[in-house]
Amino acid sequence: GDEHNYQPTNQSNTEGNDDQATWGLTVLEAAEYSFKDPKQNGNPYSWTELAENVFDAIYKRWDEDSCNGGLRWQYNKDRGGYNYKATIANSNLFQMSARLARLTGDDKYVTAAKEIYNWIMGAGLAYEGEWGTEVYDGTYTDENWRDVTTVFWASSDGVWLGGTAYLYDVTKDETWKDRTNKIILGSQTLYNNSVLYERACQTYNICNTDQRVFKAVYARYLAQA
Repeated sequence: GDEHNYQPTNQSNTEGNDDQATWGLTVLEAAEYSFKDPKQNGNPYSWTELAENVFDAIYKRWDEDSCNGGLRWQYNKDRGGYNYKATIANSNLFQMSARLARLTGDDKYVTAAKEIYNWIMGAGLAYEGEWGTEVYDGTYTDENWRDVTTVFWASSDGVWLGGTAYLYDVTKDETWKDRTNKIILGSQTLYNNSVLYERACQTYNICNTDQRVFKAVYARYLAQA
């Protein structure tokens, strides 16, 4: 994209905040595993700087005008889903914050991660109960925004627990370790007889291309945690 933040103009009708953040997480992984620096090929930004560009582009869309904060699912007002604050978009940004804090040592990313975490919990998009923390799909921005869509998706659990685990690694604060464990306990709802099962779509054999990969996202971040 023109701003080197994985937001190309020719994708503005299809790309959402969650998609853009996924590219941010991808280039973070390139930085963490010391892939060849793009600057060696004459590009203006390193992997880390590209991830920072993505973070900056998305974080400036933090929306205090509805639901007391949070990210909308879509950043294009003309797209369906602009009036929905999806957990996955916020969780992706949360994990980006945690990993940038780990990679750069800049406390501003810890502060941002805490803000995002507190909003998700406060908005009811995740619920910490007696048997662990359950992660839901999102909420609409209308006057009844507290009517949370209580659908489970493996990817939301995975990205969320990955973020808390990274924050524990950064801060060494036992609170984040405890939160990670509670998300793992709560994610047992994703299993059917010890096998990961995307019940929201797999039960009816209607999983689309995105939904068919969600369990892999969960498994990846469970392993990293």
